[in-house]
Amino acid sequence: MDESFLSDKRLVEASRDFVCIRLATYESKEEAEFLQPLVRTRSGDLENTVFALMDPDATRTIGRTGRSPQQIYRHPGQLVDTMKKIAAAYPGKGDYVNRLPQMSDFRLALNVASCDGLPLVVAVGEQADRRNAMIKTLTTIAFGEALAGKFHYVAVAQPAELKSIDGFDEQAGAYVVVAPDRYGTSGSVVLQIQGDVTAEKLEQRLTETSLQQAKAVKHHHQHVREGVQTGHRWKTAIPVTDPGSIGAMKRMQRRQ
Repeated sequence: MDESFLSDKRLVEASRDFVCIRLATYESKEEAEFLQPLVRTRSGDLENTVFALMDPDATRTIGRTGRSPQQIYRHPGQLVDTMKKIAAAYPGKGDYVNRLPQMSDFRLALNVASCDGLPLVVAVGEQADRRNAMIKTLTTIAFGEALAGKFHYVAVAQPAELKSIDGFDEQAGAYVVVAPDRYGTSGSVVLQIQGDVTAEKLEQRLTETSLQQAKAVKHHHQHVREGVQTGHRWKTAIPVTDPGSIGAMKRMQRRQ
């Protein structure tokens, strides 16, 4: 998470009037095809990620776009002012339904949680109706003041997907809170609760857990260098097309 922009309290508050989308760059062909035309890059390809404000139909960008908010706005307050003006122009209907901000699969969710230094809540349910009920329960509490921004979320059908997680009691119908390892390829269980727990009890237990889990802080260049040295390499779903990222990785590998 970008400490100077995305963690700013004013920006967090302003974002409540928006649908905020965490991009999974190079993990979805469909997403990449949607993002590529939004930002003009020197290579003409999608370069790492995209920042854009869009209309409610996601058919038109509002204002300038870039690879990050810092490319467009001098400070978070300037972005907040822009967002407030846009929110006033699109007040919403007031009848929206919150959806749990979950990742597409466990492998990606674990890696993203590690990148952000946050625990991962996994709803494990083999039966679709049971799994959906658990997701609904999480949705009722995920946006509250106690839990907002404290966890990442994902739902899985097969307990075997968590085979790399230490301390997991392999069973369906359970909420599992995982502390990811440094490189997001494994982790350990810090809390496991039966899936039929009430929303109030689940919120209480997750709140207690969030207070006990210190956010992991990483320094990008050091982290990448250590990852290369120890043989950790993330394989993206689609090829990386950012010349800067490709070049940096090749240089680091040559030095090693």
